[in-house]
Amino acid sequence: MRRFFFALLAWAGVVLGLLAGASSASAQDIGCDPGDREVRSLDFIGNHAFTDDELALRIATTPSTWSRRHLKVFGTRRCLDMDELVRDKYRLQLLYRQAGYYNAKVDTLLTPAGPDQVNVKFLIDEGKPVLISRLTMAGLDSVKNREQILSGLWVAVGKPYDFNRIQADVATVLARLRNVGYPQPDFLRNYDVDRDSLTAHVAITFLPGPLVRIGAVNVYDTPNKGKKQEISDRIIRKLVGIGPGDTFKEQALIDAQRNLYQTSAFRYVEVVPVVDTARLVADSTMDLKVTLIEGYMRDLNTELGWATLDCFRARAQIVDKNFLGGAQRLELTGQASKLLWGVMQTDFTRQNLCRYDYLNEDPFSKSNYSLNATLRQPALFGTWATPSFSLYTERRSEYKAYLRTTYIGGEASLLRALSSTASLRVGYNIEYGKTEADPTLLCAGFSRCDSASIRQTLSLLPLAVFSVAAARVRTDNPVNPTDGYAIRAESRNSATFLGSSSQLTFVKGVGDAAWYHPVSGGVLALRLHVGSVWGGADVNGVTQPPQQERLYAGGAASVRGYPQNELGSLLYVFEDTSQKQIQIKHVTPDTVYFVFSDSAKQNRVVPVGGNRLLVGSVDYRVRSPILPRLLQFTFFTDAGTVWNWDTRFPLGGFHPSYTPGIGLRAFTPLGPIQINAGYNPSDPVLGQALFTPNRDLAQKGGFVNVYCAVPDGTSAADASKSFFKNGQWQQVPNTVCNPTYRPSLPAHWYNRFTITFSIGPEF
Repeated sequence: MRRFFFALLAWAGVVLGLLAGASSASAQDIGCDPGDREVRSLDFIGNHAFTDDELALRIATTPSTWSRRHLKVFGTRRCLDMDELVRDKYRLQLLYRQAGYYNAKVDTLLTPAGPDQVNVKFLIDEGKPVLISRLTMAGLDSVKNREQILSGLWVAVGKPYDFNRIQADVATVLARLRNVGYPQPDFLRNYDVDRDSLTAHVAITFLPGPLVRIGAVNVYDTPNKGKKQEISDRIIRKLVGIGPGDTFKEQALIDAQRNLYQTSAFRYVEVVPVVDTARLVADSTMDLKVTLIEGYMRDLNTELGWATLDCFRARAQIVDKNFLGGAQRLELTGQASKLLWGVMQTDFTRQNLCRYDYLNEDPFSKSNYSLNATLRQPALFGTWATPSFSLYTERRSEYKAYLRTTYIGGEASLLRALSSTASLRVGYNIEYGKTEADPTLLCAGFSRCDSASIRQTLSLLPLAVFSVAAARVRTDNPVNPTDGYAIRAESRNSATFLGSSSQLTFVKGVGDAAWYHPVSGGVLALRLHVGSVWGGADVNGVTQPPQQERLYAGGAASVRGYPQNELGSLLYVFEDTSQKQIQIKHVTPDTVYFVFSDSAKQNRVVPVGGNRLLVGSVDYRVRSPILPRLLQFTFFTDAGTVWNWDTRFPLGGFHPSYTPGIGLRAFTPLGPIQINAGYNPSDPVLGQALFTPNRDLAQKGGFVNVYCAVPDGTSAADASKSFFKNGQWQQVPNTVCNPTYRPSLPAHWYNRFTITFSIGPEF
């Protein structure tokens, strides 16, 4: 009932948003006066040098948004302005002229599209462009990196005389000169265009000036009021990363400023060259001026929040930004989650303040915690990389999958900023702990069905991982991107020579790519998430990676038509011993098997995960017509799966699922709060049925393990047997539990929707 209430609440929010959009559709006529004609379409005919999108960006005439034109429920209505239409004609002609098309002609054609509606077409006759017949670039003979500086430019003989691209090439050369030791380059130009012959002579003479090296690095540090300077000039010069005798590079100044800001120890940073013309002529050196205002060197940050699977979480962090006086950063962090579920175990807190319906199905929903001490050195070998060292202890869980307890762990890593948008991280981690997995999963995935072998998985073992992670993020907004892309990849590797137990070895690779682009008044977002795991321990002929390294899919940040982690293979667990659910069949006095009835319903579901992952998502995001800065609708389709690679089947057994849906996002200071409703058209997965006896049956009959279950009517010869040994019923060794159970189909179409809540972007 609680799950239905949350689903109803989510759908009420979506429906109210749609109704509000419909009721305010008439309010979208802000740019339209009575009698104005709505622009239904915008087309360009005859253009080849520029795409339709490039031309549309240069003019004012714009059609109504896609949602307004096709759905007629919400969106922006845009009307024709005849004065702007005339100006658009000349804007396009100017654009073509600057690109070398001096004879281009532009005309317009308006055709009715309905009552008070019009289609707009721009008819373009580009003509032949002016071509560059001669190209001269002089003045760089004395520059050591001349070929590299001139490489990759657009301008060349035979190309159109595009003034804007030529100017962009000049700016590129000047920027390259400033990064190889020439701080004040200049240029002279001579562009000779013959309109009759449609040819042009482009002559550019660069004036690089003297090759300059850094002189002194002068530091001007202003401490906090009433305090002395806390970070010494020596440490500041080290963080700057360039010094006397180094070749002047403009990018090095930008990097120095970023390095100083990244310490978080300064409120203001400026690194600029001191221009002294006489000194440049005399000895070709230039001093640097570093101006700083110190901030507070110690911070205390606290957080308290709630999330679907966290049931209240808290976090506290103490930061010393100048530990031991060397600008090292010491972070002491403590955090805990599932506070009102795993700590305050009362019926009131669990049923009213937590997602009882979710967490009660998860055997690993215990209090999670983490204590971490991290020391970060701001620079190593100048500004080559940022090292960090950590010691920690933690307990963390994956929903319905595992509970990992690390009693002591340590990590050493190096973070290298490759550019302002790209980074590379290399790390080595070693920890001592244990992983608890669902006994049914251990039985089905690792053939560990008896109590003794299940207890072996709880052994304390060392795990050592060498990891490499790379990222490149080029988006216009980190929280709600509308343009750009983000690529992330990580490799994790565990081996005995690194210090791992032989039972915990594996090789793992995961990657994630997202792309965003504005389309028809909204944003098109694409995502691809892939992963693969190789190796692992060989138990009874089955090779599997450690439970905490398996791959999972499904949930708010994955395929949104499935509950968290429940995409892919599933195990169905029966715990009810009544005759309506599970029956115990005797083959001989010492041999039994278990059957489930036709009306049987599993008590819980256990996700299996896998060693391969492939998930793709397509989102179309559009602002709400009311409160557009606050609300956004998302129309999405997710597709993919997680599975165990099997060479016996095509594509290794890959069978994707897809789930379309709709979502509503509200932008808050905490980040986007999202409600997604994903529709799952697929039938329930056929999976293994496993039986775990309750306490009474264990005490009375010696049933203490995990057992396979088969449909009622299965012959004894085809059933998985258990036998009585040492006072307990045990599964026959090396028994394979065949997939024999499929849950009943949803009673109604709306039961196929999965409602997910999250804070933060989906991807």
